[in-house]
Amino acid sequence: MVLEFLQSLQEKFTSEKFDKKEELDFIGTKIRETEKFIHLLESENEQPFSDFTPRTVNSKNQNRLNELNQALSDYQSQRDQIVSEIDELERWLSDIRLSIDEVRGMDGSTVPVSHTSDSSGTPNPEGMEVLVKQLNEINHFLPVDSMRAKLELTKLISKLS
Repeated sequence: MVLEFLQSLQEKFTSEKFDKKEELDFIGTKIRETEKFIHLLESENEQPFSDFTPRTVNSKNQNRLNELNQALSDYQSQRDQIVSEIDELERWLSDIRLSIDEVRGMDGSTVPVSHTSDSSGTPNPEGMEVLVKQLNEINHFLPVDSMRAKLELTKLISKLS
């Protein structure tokens, strides 16, 4: 149950990461096109003139250059934001992979049901102490990391049932 949840979460984040990478490629293409167009307009404005020829500044080109420079800075900020989002998704995916490995590799660190009571059905004090210790640890996770607390609680419930 926990494993299925973690795997679905991993698939969702992987899909989001793929979408962000496509968006990053698209923004990268826009940046390259804009830079080339800016270079073209700048080289057009810097045509060699003879010393005595009057030089007129093409105001349309200058306005377009200003617009393109603004668009370029917007694209670069979008690219930076997408890169930070991809990095955040990578961190989440890394945490999820660790959690999946932890769930798969459970080596009995949580108390199984048979240890919380003996064969006559009376509670085993040692098993209860371990169970209470784990519940206290989960209680400490709640204010800091509610998602981890929920996962730990779900793992404990699955071990007890």
